[in-house]
Amino acid sequence: MAVTLASFRVVFPEFGSTTKYPDPAVQFWLDQAGVTLPQSIPPGQIDLATMLYIAHNLTLGILSASGGGSAGSFAPVSSRSVGPVSKSMDTSAVTSAGAGIYNGTAYGQRLWALLRGLVSGGFYRPSARAASLAAMANYPYGR
Repeated sequence: MAVTLASFRVVFPEFGSTTKYPDPAVQFWLDQAGVTLPQSIPPGQIDLATMLYIAHNLTLGILSASGGGSAGSFAPVSSRSVGPVSKSMDTSAVTSAGAGIYNGTAYGQRLWALLRGLVSGGFYRPSARAASLAAMANYPYGR
């Protein structure tokens, strides 16, 4: 299924308001997703990645318009003080190293996790038995 304005609004009903999220803004980020997201995303996940990308950028726009970020910079707040009262939180559970602006929204965090899962791949580590069999066969990597 190709992502459309209608399908995006069905899957993410929190963006259903055409007043708060006008069709041209949603369409802009839909178009940007097509040229920004990596072409290596499998067909089964491209729609989700596209929708998360749109939701992330629309949310950043709303945060920026409402003054939710400092000079357009967004990140989970780890501490805040108001007068003599201060509050600190551990944000490490909800942030990813290297994710940059994607840490700014829950949608961006989910998109980053999806993208990281696509590029990390697996690795082969032989079992002890396989390693010993390889060593017996005199393979150079079995030692």
